[in-house]
Amino acid sequence: GPVGEEEADRVLSLVVTTLRYLLDKDVFQSHYAKLLAKRLVNDTLASRQSEEAMIQALKTPCTPDFTARLSRMLTDKSLSEDLDSHYEKQRSGTVGGKGVPPHRVMVLTTGTWPYPA
Repeated sequence: GPVGEEEADRVLSLVVTTLRYLLDKDVFQSHYAKLLAKRLVNDTLASRQSEEAMIQALKTPCTPDFTARLSRMLTDKSLSEDLDSHYEKQRSGTVGGKGVPPHRVMVLTTGTWPYPA
């Protein structure tokens, strides 16, 4: 079932504490970025708020470039959702758009996502 806020905070604290002791943070950062991208693309985030809390907590043990990259990924997702919503409103208001199957487009910042350009 859903994880409570207290449990999420406890796990977040454990992850950040453990990360402080890792010598090779690059491996963690690579995997975390890939998994976050997968959650964003597949719409499987537990909550945006918990992802933002994790990114905030990672600012201490990780580089500013890494956390800024994660934040840009969340921003890309929000902007893409806004564009999709606007497009759907426009499409549904046109005569030819009524029978068109729904689709989803994501606009991703080059160099931010862990996918080749």
